[in-house]
Amino acid sequence: MASTPLIDGNMLYSSYPLGKDLFAQNLEKLVRGEDDKVWIYDELVNDVSTPVIWDGSLYVLQEKKKNLACLDPATGSVKWVGELEKGDTFYASPTAADGKLYIVNRKGFVTVVAADSAEFKVLSTRDFDAKPTDSTITVANGRVFLRTAGHLYCFEKK
Repeated sequence: MASTPLIDGNMLYSSYPLGKDLFAQNLEKLVRGEDDKVWIYDELVNDVSTPVIWDGSLYVLQEKKKNLACLDPATGSVKWVGELEKGDTFYASPTAADGKLYIVNRKGFVTVVAADSAEFKVLSTRDFDAKPTDSTITVANGRVFLRTAGHLYCFEKK
């Protein structure tokens, strides 16, 4: 498996298959056939989930280490790495909305983290005990949607 590349402006963020190096590439140079990476890491790797950018920070879910990392997308410098619930691996990608990151593991354990480049802060957790949960959480029209193997949940902020 491999994550979907993320494009933001003229930058591409991706990782090689099977949990190998996370990297950033300038798309203009790539189109010209230049393959020099802007930055590359072999310690911060993701395999299945796609990174997300929110408010100028790149958030990378490290599925097997069960960590969430916040990076500067321009330089790749690590701002922080936070430990998530160790119950299971993650296949779903993190979702960013309303200053929060929504993350679900394969057992249906949802973690909501502040999308804050200064610190890792878990805002809430909830165990849906729904195996397997591989779908990425979706946010639309002020609602949060979670699809598990057996149910579709919808949450609305009141």
